[in-house]
Amino acid sequence: CSQIDSVVDELLAVVTESQEHGMHELVDFSELKYRERDSVHDSIVAWRRSVPFDAEALRDQRCRGFYRSRFDYRVNLMDWNYQWNVKLVASIINWRHYKEFGLTGVAYE
Repeated sequence: CSQIDSVVDELLAVVTESQEHGMHELVDFSELKYRERDSVHDSIVAWRRSVPFDAEALRDQRCRGFYRSRFDYRVNLMDWNYQWNVKLVASIINWRHYKEFGLTGVAYE
């Protein structure tokens, strides 16, 4: 926890060039526009432990965006994809495992 936050603080110091750092020899942010630098800054701040991260809700949102109006029929779509694409090239993958991966996003137990 605290190690991640300290690395985030260190990276923010590099991006904002608020203090001298050894990384300035490797990475030069002086050519970035302030908007681009702010974007990098916001990305790094998101790594802090204090920023909430709900992986299940984000995955559900991504799946809904992918399937759109067919979201309620995603098991049928996964079955079709398995039968016509996956099974032909990777017959070692079991349908139950493939379906579980498609529904939960967990590939390994």
